[in-house]
Amino acid sequence: MKDNPNGRQCSICGLPVKAAPRGIRACICATCMAKRTRTAAELASARKEEKEHAHEQEVAERKAARGMDVLAAATAVLREVGEPMHVKDLTAKMIDDGLWKPRGSTPQNTVYARIFKAAGFRKTAPSTFALETDA
Repeated sequence: MKDNPNGRQCSICGLPVKAAPRGIRACICATCMAKRTRTAAELASARKEEKEHAHEQEVAERKAARGMDVLAAATAVLREVGEPMHVKDLTAKMIDDGLWKPRGSTPQNTVYARIFKAAGFRKTAPSTFALETDA
C-alpha cells in the first residue's frame, strides 16, 4: 500500500483517503460512501412503496370490518337454509349472523335490488328468492 501523506484510512475498507467528506466525522472513501448512501430517487421510491402498502392494508381492514358483499352473504344464507327466503327474513339473518353490515337506511331494498339484478338467484314468489341451483 502506498504511503498516505495525511495518514488517513477508510474506516470501512482501509484504503488511503485524502480527506473526510464534508459533514462526515469518520474517514470513508468515495467507493464505500456510494455503497452506504441511497439516492433521493431510491428514498422516494421506498416511501411510495410504504404508502401504497399502508393503503392496501387499510382497504383490507375496512373490507374485513364491513363483512361480505351482499350477494356473497345472501348466497351463504340461502345455501345454509336450503329453501327460498323472503327478503325481510334473508336480510335479518344476514345481519344477525354478522355476514353483512348495511350502511344505508333501507337494507331490505338493497338486498332485493342486488339479488333481483344478479345471476344465480331465482324469484319464487313476491320478494322471495332461492338459489338457481336449488330445485
